[in-house]
This record gives sequence, C-alpha cells and structure tokens, in this order.
Amino acid sequence: MENAQKHPSPAVREAVGVFDDIGAIHDCVDELQSQGFDRSDITMLARDQVVGSKSLLPIEDTLQTEDSPSALRGPVIEPESVGDAKGALLGAPIYILTLACAGVSAAFGLSTVMLLIVSAIGGLIGAGIGLILMNIVDKRQTGYYDRQLEHGGIPLWIHTRDPDHEQRAIDILMHNRARDVHIHDLDGLPYEVQDGRTTVYKIIH
Repeated sequence: MENAQKHPSPAVREAVGVFDDIGAIHDCVDELQSQGFDRSDITMLARDQVVGSKSLLPIEDTLQTEDSPSALRGPVIEPESVGDAKGALLGAPIYILTLACAGVSAAFGLSTVMLLIVSAIGGLIGAGIGLILMNIVDKRQTGYYDRQLEHGGIPLWIHTRDPDHEQRAIDILMHNRARDVHIHDLDGLPYEVQDGRTTVYKIIH
C-alpha cells in the first residue's frame, strides 16, 4: 500500500485594519455581514489579551499585535448584545428581590399594604444591585476599547478565502475609516519586527 503524500496546508490569509473609532468598527462589521462575510470570520483581540492576566502578557503596541499569529482572537460583541446583557442585569435583581420580599411578607401574614411596601423596597434594592452590575459591564467594555486605543488603535481581522474576497474586505475596511489596511499570511510563527513594524506586509491586490 503506497504511503499517502502529505501536502502543506494553504496559508491562512487575513485582511486587517486598525480603527480609532468604536462606532466605525461596528459599522464596518455590519457592512461586512451585509456583503456576505460570515460573523465567525471577523475577530478582534480577546478580552483576556487586552486586560492581561497571569498567563497572558498584556498588549504593548498595536502595530505589532495586528500581525502577530500569537495574538489571541475573540468575537466582535455587538452593542445590542451588550445592551441586552445590561437590561438582564438590571431586571433580574429587581424581579428576584421583589418576589422574594413578597413571599416573605406573605409567609409572615403581613397586610396587603405592608406586602406592597416591602415588595417595593425589595425592588429598589434590586434596582441598586442591577445598576452596580451594569456599571461594572460598562467599565469593562469601555476599558477593553480604551486600552487598545492607548496602545495604537483597535485591530479588526477578517479571514479571507480568495483574492476577490480580500479586495472586498480591503474596500470595506477603508470605507469605514480603518487605517494601516493590508493583507497578511498567518504561518503560526512570530513575524520579525523592524523599527517597531512587522515585515509581514503583502501587496494589496
């Protein structure tokens, strides 16, 4: 039986651009999806990569991070999803504490007026807890973007399949005011850095 020949896997190619405006990123993602790009092919820096942790080095320079195969990627979080999460964080404590207070009041045989008063107090406490949780989400989200802006900008990666796909990604990135727009290959190895810039750049089709 003849040994099967192993062929090298084709290089993974991506379009990448750097943004200085959060709104422009979401406009770009919306346009990419409207032009047939799959959401899973559009990534940003993973949150842990940005905020740092014991096992990960925090980002230092976006100009190096944007072309680094070792940069951890994560999905783009839509503003609507953040809004939904914040709404749930506000509503859940109000609902739970209101019902809990009503149940306790009923168990102790309090009058209807007292039951309503205690339930209202529980709802107010729940609202306070919800606002605190919403504030935490806001700070985490704002900090995620602000830290990247402080280090040179917010990179957005788009996995591309062919030259036509690459050109469409480039056009959309530039249309949405991305800078440093280019195509690169990912081969799993860190790229050489010269004068603070990587040597990965390819001629745009």
